[in-house]
Amino acid sequence: MAISDFIGGIDALEENSLEYDFYCDACQSHLNPQDKFDYSAPSWKCTTCGKENNLLQKIEKEFKKL
Repeated sequence: MAISDFIGGIDALEENSLEYDFYCDACQSHLNPQDKFDYSAPSWKCTTCGKENNLLQKIEKEFKKL
């Protein structure tokens, strides 16, 4: 499942992801500005340390707080 499926479409995802900062679980690098960062991917490999980060899990955790 892609994050866009969870949120309800790529337009909503792009809108929301611009307001949400993703950080690497291992090195705490800011993932959003990393080259070719894909907001619609379920995971992202940090270009700083190589850690695979579960973006879908991060989004789900945020929605549970609402």
